[in-house]
Amino acid sequence: MAEKKPPRIDTRLRKHIVTMPEEIWAASGIVIWGRRIKSLVFSTDIAIIRNCNADAVLAVYPFTPQQVITNSIITASSIPVFSSCASSLALASSSNPSANSTVL
Repeated sequence: MAEKKPPRIDTRLRKHIVTMPEEIWAASGIVIWGRRIKSLVFSTDIAIIRNCNADAVLAVYPFTPQQVITNSIITASSIPVFSSCASSLALASSSNPSANSTVL
């Protein structure tokens, strides 16, 4: 029996969204807090986050942690957000105890 596919309706305003590859929907994904996540979009750009069909956002930025940055991404997103900050200074000081003297 042939696989049924729902009709797709596109408009000019939603024509240019970031779409995940069709193969992603065949993957099993992971379940986090009762929600299945098969695809992630890695971005802090609000326009990309609002115009994609991913299941969640992975937002990592290289600046000092600020709650206002995380809040703005969470507020603008309609999907779950995994947010963190990563900087070379934080990684250097945590991975190498002698790096503290060189970083300062």
